Amino acid sequence: DPDVAGMLSRVTRRILAFDFRPVLGGARRTLPADSPVRFFFPDPAEGSACKRWNLFLRWMVRKDALDLGLWPGIPTDRLVIPTDTHIHLVSRRLGLTRRRSADWKTAREITARLKRFDPSDPVRYDYALCRIGIHQICRTELRLSLCGKCLAREACPAGRRRAA
Repeated sequence: DPDVAGMLSRVTRRILAFDFRPVLGGARRTLPADSPVRFFFPDPAEGSACKRWNLFLRWMVRKDALDLGLWPGIPTDRLVIPTDTHIHLVSRRLGLTRRRSADWKTAREITARLKRFDPSDPVRYDYALCRIGIHQICRTELRLSLCGKCLAREACPAGRRRAA
């Protein structure tokens, strides 16, 4: 597979195929379609960005000061950036994506653009991009953004305009 999408879909299908009768009680074997538990098992084939899956894989596959690297069998170039509102906003501002929804296609597009900087480990930029959003340096309303404090302002068209 070019990335982890197929693996995540297979894992999700296997989990959702478990016999849930001991938990649910009664004769129902599968989770109801509207069960809130399904939220924890998103599927990239259904368009979800799968942030939690991708974050977990990042921790388990990459080996550095932040990540455990316990699963070396998955190459780092197959990982997809864990995309949430922070990654999505900062990636749009930096021109890594123009997509308006933070879905699987967007996560793949951002990852592909980051591969230009590091083809073997594009997800390594996740933490840096996310922190810009978490610390509210980059905000949805551009006028409230703290572009002067942003370490990525030279690469950001909006940041360069605001600094000028």
